[in-house]
Amino acid sequence: MRIERSLIIVALLIGAEASAQVTLGNGDHVLEITGGVSMYYNQRFLKEGETNKRKDRFNLRDAQLQFEGRYKNSFNYELQFDMADLAQASAGIIDPENPGLMDANVTYKGIPYLDIYTGLGETSLRGDNDPSGQLEYIGRIEASWPSRFRKVDIDDRRVPVPMVAVGVNARYTDKAQPPGAFLPSFSAGEYNIKVIDGKKTTVGGDIAAMYKGFSVQVEGHMMRLEPSAANSALFQQLSRDQHEGYVMAGGYYAQANWWNKKLRTILSVRYEELNLNDLATGLSQRLGGAIAYQVRGNDVMIKAQWWHILEEEATVDPLRWTEQARVGVQYLFR
Repeated sequence: MRIERSLIIVALLIGAEASAQVTLGNGDHVLEITGGVSMYYNQRFLKEGETNKRKDRFNLRDAQLQFEGRYKNSFNYELQFDMADLAQASAGIIDPENPGLMDANVTYKGIPYLDIYTGLGETSLRGDNDPSGQLEYIGRIEASWPSRFRKVDIDDRRVPVPMVAVGVNARYTDKAQPPGAFLPSFSAGEYNIKVIDGKKTTVGGDIAAMYKGFSVQVEGHMMRLEPSAANSALFQQLSRDQHEGYVMAGGYYAQANWWNKKLRTILSVRYEELNLNDLATGLSQRLGGAIAYQVRGNDVMIKAQWWHILEEEATVDPLRWTEQARVGVQYLFR
């Protein structure tokens, strides 16, 4: 019954002809309400001996609602949440990486080029704090040619001249905890490297290009993690002579896309490589491809996606599957 209701809802949304974005304003104050719904069927091809097929199912992927407001040119605010994740959380299924409340912020624009944030990511939305009280520093420089680059993956305007954008970034934080204090639960993330008790330095770079429906994105990051604890799990039980007090982690991806206006079709291919811990044996490598058919532009699309695992970092991120296929429907109102 749940699957049937979801299919009916999506069918009704696809049939809608008018833009569903809601905009409210009184001159100085403007509020925009947007969102999106997507559902899919997922099929995983398991390794020999694996029998758990719980990922082979229909699922409501997103049911998002977003409020964006502006007051004059002084304040911006945003509230975004996913009702599907909130429903899971209310049923006792907690996913630290997807807590339901996705974003909640107010920005004062009177101080240009400066933003202040907690550095704890989604954990901060739970009301938790970092006992160390240390600031986090982040910066980015980017340039584009021959004009300002639109930050989109797909060249749906078929730009008539080649456009390129290049960016570099750096980030540093020291969240070494005072004696007897600990970081909030879940702040370390799925792989225990998002936030650490200690120092973390990250550098990265990216390049994007588009021309007549073709587009390419390449992005890479490298992190140096220096845990405070000599017996940190990140050291993989190695001696200090072997790990020298730090761990390296990082990776990159490369993606190419092609949009055909007449066929209303987007084709994409993507390669990812990730090393979650240079002290652990192996890399995580995977190759993927996707096709999307535009029923009504980017707002209503039918998508199919496939992933093939080339190599896995078994000691840090063991997998039960080698291939994954997914077919879904997306509806955006904006």
